[in-house]
Amino acid sequence: MGPISATVRLLANAREGSHLLTKKESGRVLWQVLYELGLVGAFTVFLLAILHGAFTSHVGIERIVDDGHVLARIPDAAARPGERFPVYRYSRDWKSAIGEVEVERRDGDLTLCRYDPFAFRWPMGRHGVITAIDGRDISVNLGSNFGLVKGDTLIIFDGRTQVGRIFLMEVGKESSWAAQYPGGSELRPGMGVSEFLVPTQIVVFDNPVVGFIEVLLPCLLAAAYLFGWMRSKSSPLARVGSLLRGLALSMDRPAVRTGLALLLGWPAAWVSVRFCAEAIPYLLRAGWAAIVGWLHFDPGSSFDGIRALGDLLSDNAGILTLVVFAGYCWVLVARKKSPLGLAWESLRFRGGPVKGVKPGIGRDLLIWSLHLVIAYFFAYSLFSFLKGNLNAALDTAWPGAGVRVTGAFSPAQPGQIWDLFQSLVSTLGYMISHAPHFADGEAAWVTARYMLWSLTIGGCLVGYSHSILGYLWGKRIRNLDFTIPGWITNAVCYGPLLGVVVWQIAPPLQGADPIFASGPILHLDMATEFFLDVVYMLTIWNLGTMFGVMTDKGVRRTGFYGVVRHPSYTMEALMFIALELKGLSSGVNWLAAGVFLLLYWLRSEREDAFMSSSNPEYREYKQATPWKFLPGLY
Repeated sequence: MGPISATVRLLANAREGSHLLTKKESGRVLWQVLYELGLVGAFTVFLLAILHGAFTSHVGIERIVDDGHVLARIPDAAARPGERFPVYRYSRDWKSAIGEVEVERRDGDLTLCRYDPFAFRWPMGRHGVITAIDGRDISVNLGSNFGLVKGDTLIIFDGRTQVGRIFLMEVGKESSWAAQYPGGSELRPGMGVSEFLVPTQIVVFDNPVVGFIEVLLPCLLAAAYLFGWMRSKSSPLARVGSLLRGLALSMDRPAVRTGLALLLGWPAAWVSVRFCAEAIPYLLRAGWAAIVGWLHFDPGSSFDGIRALGDLLSDNAGILTLVVFAGYCWVLVARKKSPLGLAWESLRFRGGPVKGVKPGIGRDLLIWSLHLVIAYFFAYSLFSFLKGNLNAALDTAWPGAGVRVTGAFSPAQPGQIWDLFQSLVSTLGYMISHAPHFADGEAAWVTARYMLWSLTIGGCLVGYSHSILGYLWGKRIRNLDFTIPGWITNAVCYGPLLGVVVWQIAPPLQGADPIFASGPILHLDMATEFFLDVVYMLTIWNLGTMFGVMTDKGVRRTGFYGVVRHPSYTMEALMFIALELKGLSSGVNWLAAGVFLLLYWLRSEREDAFMSSSNPEYREYKQATPWKFLPGLY
């Protein structure tokens, strides 16, 4: 940190050489600059991703010509001989290009592209189109020349949306006749045919002006930010935030507040119904499965009732949303307050199960025992994440290593815990003693990401260990938010509830079309996510032994926590959105990202309420550090 800290001190003192910051003051500037650069970087890359996506085309494979050539409808302006474009089969499980094609020549209204099948990560595959429909008989331009046989199943796409499946009844040399499986959409000539469940597409970007902006804008914003510090010796981002805050306060009128509350009513009703329709049956199934496994009996058809409840809620989601929205509007008019605000007030922290218990050994023992429950559930998730991260890093950078992280953090199975720790030590030892082997630059980046996440989890586990063992040297936990709202607002940021929220309650976070696949934005997003990963990891280690979930272990005032009160939540949320940014190809995908941010806001609100009630020092901390996420604004 020495050279960086010295640079920051130089910037902060550049205007008045006679006034030198103390080491403590320059350290605070360093934390603020790192945090705010993360915010600026995230804002920049999100903005540029939207711009880049507006000038990106997604072209389906029209027909496979041979094992080395395909036909596609690449826009005329981009179909210049020698131009190269990446090929994707994009999904949440595979977000990298599988290869690339090179434009060879125009062939009528199509473009003939060549590719090297040996350079593809996955096969290009067999692709064609529906050429004719005669009653129930469907003709496609693929045949035995590409290895198809009678009885094969192919997937039908309308653009890049899967609309049905067909099975081959007659196979000729260059064409086949097929019939549609029941339940699909109405088919028509020209629809794409593929052997894959995910559309194979060429992602075309050919706009040098946008590419130039993607290089220029980050440089300008970074230069403006640093110049602002040098000129005024204060944060330019905080000054912009103060201006925006003043503008917002000038519009703070009852009519505006009512309008905003009404505007939020429909998405609030929609998310609430989706939560009931997806999360409640999920939790009931998980709970019943745990009971079945514990008692070792055959569940038979006992899951049918839970499944029927989920189907009933899902089938009537539209009507239920209207009912909830009508109730929302009635409360808004009758009480003249936002129902969301009223609901949140009703759930404020009231002391939990230790309220009224007199200080002493009994209270300490109760808190410690309840904390063991918290530590177990969240540590179980963290060890699962750690196991997945390290094994993924092994697969990427140490293929064929012969070691894996195995076992599980399950107190009911001590052998599993022993396997977990033994294999964890062996895996880390192997990684340290053996050089990684990267297939390409992206593999190196992916490995770095997994290792940063693992370091972050290590910091969390240090905090949990201290919470459990701290009583041995007199470090007591002041209080716990061992309440239903406390559990919910924290558990939705961890698996598996996080998966329920992101993939079920909200629309899928990943669309079918990557909004960027080439150009400067590709590397800018990777660099921004890496920086957010680093800052997030540092915020966790900044907490050190004070890290805890639903736990009052004291107030951290230094480092990032002297800049804003919830730096880890901000960096974590932005980090995950940057990770998924390439797939935010529609409005509903961005809405899902918004719901993801909402989760961390709810968690921060609950933590503020709990800590303010539990610890007088936190109320002083809130006054000294008024900003939750954005300096000067909020």
